[in-house]
Amino acid sequence: MRPGAGANSTVKVDARVGGTFEVVMYHQSGPNRHYGEYRAIERNKKLVFTWYSDATQHKETVVTVEFRAASASTEIVLTHERMPDHEAGLKHSQGWIMALELLEGLLKH
Repeated sequence: MRPGAGANSTVKVDARVGGTFEVVMYHQSGPNRHYGEYRAIERNKKLVFTWYSDATQHKETVVTVEFRAASASTEIVLTHERMPDHEAGLKHSQGWIMALELLEGLLKH
């Protein structure tokens, strides 16, 4: 989870229901902190967690990540709900696409 191929992030994770996480993405403009709590963890099936950041105006949003078998690979369906406004939704959509593309690139190697 980072804002681009050449950028860095630091991550703290307590991966259990009720556990928390923090992702700090380092941009040229400075650090951007994201944090939340795991609501559901179904191994190899689904993650549900809250997501707070400057871009969500530190209001609670909810991310659901579903993993589905797709022939010889895995399909990832990511839904991010409760955005405070359209602009926040667009920014997060772009960010999630970049993160998933980076993951895909790592898995191909």
